[in-house]
Amino acid sequence: ISAAASLKDFSCHGVALEQKGKPYIWGGGNWYGPTGGGFDCSGLVLYAYYQASGGEIAMEHYTGIQVKDPHFVTVTWEDRRPGDVLFFGPKDDPQHVSIYIGDEDGVPMQVEAQQSGVPVGVYPVRFGELIQVRRVQ
Repeated sequence: ISAAASLKDFSCHGVALEQKGKPYIWGGGNWYGPTGGGFDCSGLVLYAYYQASGGEIAMEHYTGIQVKDPHFVTVTWEDRRPGDVLFFGPKDDPQHVSIYIGDEDGVPMQVEAQQSGVPVGVYPVRFGELIQVRRVQ
């Protein structure tokens, strides 16, 4: 079974949403779940994709490496769809990553481990810096 086919069976954003309420922990999260009790942004994304793909998509735990993961292709903001990964910041070294989950009342929403003091959850996409959209090919 291909990684893309696995993702159709159980969505990566669905996996990430199951972690709502867990604390933000810098360096937290791996392929198997929270570490230190929670997740950071790249830890949540690598966990969600690993679990949703049945272990076929095993990303590294660093946003700057994840943006270059060979499983991903770039899509335009206009072509985004739930499950796409959003990278925020400089093109070659983004500083944040989240999973797009769709629009709510016209507002683009994401599931993310945002920052210390903010639990994993669903939040509006914040604009004001470069956002790259990646999709599993």
